[in-house]
Amino acid sequence: MIFRRMKVQLVAILLFSFGFLARSDLPVHCLKSQEIGTWNIELSAPYIPKGDDNASCGHKSPDDPNTSNEDGLDDFVANTKFQIRLYSNTTAEKIDGATITKGNWTMIYDQGFDIVFENERFTNNFYYSWGLFSGYSSECGKTAVGWYANTKGERACWTGEKEASDDEDLVNQVTEMTFVVQPEEYRVSKRKHSQKASSSLESQGRASNAKKRTLRSEAASGGEFEEPQVQKRATKYNKDFNNHKEIVDKLNNGKRSWRAKVYPEYESKTLGDLNKMAGRKATLMESMKNSASFIQKSAQSDVSDLPKEWSWADQLGGYKEQGGCGSCFLVATLQMLEARLKIKYNESVTLSIQYPLDCSYYNQGCDGGYPYLAELWASQYGLVSEDSYCKPYTEKHGTCGECDLSQVDKMYKVESFR
Repeated sequence: MIFRRMKVQLVAILLFSFGFLARSDLPVHCLKSQEIGTWNIELSAPYIPKGDDNASCGHKSPDDPNTSNEDGLDDFVANTKFQIRLYSNTTAEKIDGATITKGNWTMIYDQGFDIVFENERFTNNFYYSWGLFSGYSSECGKTAVGWYANTKGERACWTGEKEASDDEDLVNQVTEMTFVVQPEEYRVSKRKHSQKASSSLESQGRASNAKKRTLRSEAASGGEFEEPQVQKRATKYNKDFNNHKEIVDKLNNGKRSWRAKVYPEYESKTLGDLNKMAGRKATLMESMKNSASFIQKSAQSDVSDLPKEWSWADQLGGYKEQGGCGSCFLVATLQMLEARLKIKYNESVTLSIQYPLDCSYYNQGCDGGYPYLAELWASQYGLVSEDSYCKPYTEKHGTCGECDLSQVDKMYKVESFR
């Protein structure tokens, strides 16, 4: 009886803990092949924002991964309907009655897409849902509420749903994936299988078996044959692991063109801490690799026309420490932009990380994000210097609107990016 009671309590604790799992970015995984085809689009009435209206379409600033899939749905009202057709060569067509407009599109990593025509831009994330036992499910043929902008300065909100078609790439039916959240990491499992096409894993298995048959045939005819060795699975480390030296020693125990080392400033941090700082749902081993220093062997080439000594460190500012905030996507993007301002215009400026961290509804603040969306925000809303923003980088996202930017004398915008 005592054992049974303890078991029930343990289950209750595990179920309770599932609701508090930290997530980075959005729990979505979709592939480009799944998005190719015809989308039915519903667009709200375009308007020109005024005052404090930032046309967020119901999303929080910064975006909240706990609610992003549903944000804005209750208030969304469609004004017009049309179709957008996406092709595998990244071209796109907007089909509005008899009018066809040509454009291009790109995936935003695995969580959304950006569709650009000459005068219009459609940006959105794919829809996802949550089930207590199934975890997070990516619905790659459906969007959340996304953002529309045109060259007239108008903004609107939109949703899309992909039409099913028998003649589209059958891989779409095979590669739909579902994120299933476990206590320590994201795991990926298949949710749907097509009877008309085989998965890439099955294809790899058939190719491997065919190779084995060829090798055995060669051995039978007098050649040598060695059975392929089974590769041992790498050790899995949990989120509380912090013995960095153990992993560094394993990385360095082999023939590689680089060497890893332990950074003293990260020795006290667990792999879970590093994962959060990275702002991404990478495997724990990958997080450790990202925190190591890789020294690449340089290729031999003719450098006689280059100066004997040169260091961009003498031209650019020092590196920024992101701290415990998963803002690496912003830190890296803004330092890249600072470098370009220095190189092209000889202007030394420190751009405010805190401003887009607080205000951009395209990314998730300290919970992660993507450089592409950081640049999209910079192209539409601009960036300011750290001196002109009312607070320095605080290693946590705050509330947008705390700082009055109406008196800022200079803003920086990105003209083109990809």
